[in-house]
Amino acid sequence: MRLGQLGEFGLIARIERLARRSQGTRVVLGIGDDAALLRARAGEHWALTTDAFVEGVHFRFGREPALALGRRALVANLSDLAAMGARPAAFTLALAAPPSLDARRALDLARGALREGAAHGCPLVGGNVTRARETSLTIAALGVVAPGRALLRSAARAGDRLLVTGTLGGAALDRLGAERRGGRRRQRP
Repeated sequence: MRLGQLGEFGLIARIERLARRSQGTRVVLGIGDDAALLRARAGEHWALTTDAFVEGVHFRFGREPALALGRRALVANLSDLAAMGARPAAFTLALAAPPSLDARRALDLARGALREGAAHGCPLVGGNVTRARETSLTIAALGVVAPGRALLRSAARAGDRLLVTGTLGGAALDRLGAERRGGRRRQRP
């Protein structure tokens, strides 16, 4: 079976089953929500989330400055932590890129994430750099939340209020507009 046949959620379900087999007592909430919860020091649980940004899928160089791309990559992770009610603590960054990528562009991807992290008290604490055919930026962000205070999708009930910031679909509309007019994106997440 190919991934296209299995689908994204089918793949996630299979990975979740595999991951559940190896989860120790430190895992409070694993795959299936915006972030994982791990046991931390007394009075805190860890919240962990990861997102990947792949060239040609999530971004195109020339449509946004590399600084903005790095910033946007970290914001996606910080948003997941916020959705869980967690306070950012640290992040890791894995950069895969072709040898032909301009070093300044690669450094600007990191700088964008570092600047956003500094604005939220979320330092870069590690990561990886590797060679690849296209550029991708994968970030894992770690946060903390008091036990029992994590905001879970599974806890949503009819009548609860859902709050949205920005314009629904605005980022996709902005990306489409930039592609059609051959220019850069205008919105910042």
